[in-house]
Amino acid sequence: MNGVVVQGSNDRAAWTDLTAPVTGAAEGVWTYLDNAKLLDSGDYRYLRIYNGASWNGNLAEAEFYGELGTNNAL
Repeated sequence: MNGVVVQGSNDRAAWTDLTAPVTGAAEGVWTYLDNAKLLDSGDYRYLRIYNGASWNGNLAEAEFYGELGTNNAL
C-alpha cells in the first residue's frame, strides 16, 4: 500500500490526486485515509486507487463515504 494515492477524474483522462501517498503501511494491517488527509475535496465522477511505482500486493477492500451530488449532466 505504500505509495498508493486516491485519484479523482470527471473524464477518465485527467486524474487529480485526492490524497498524499500512503506511507508506513504494514502487511496485514488496515490503512485508513480519513478526511484530514484529503488534498482536494472537489466533485469527481470517477475514483481510482493508484500507485505509479512498480509494486505488487493485494487490496482486500475499499470503502468510500460521502454524499452523491444531484448533477446528472454527462
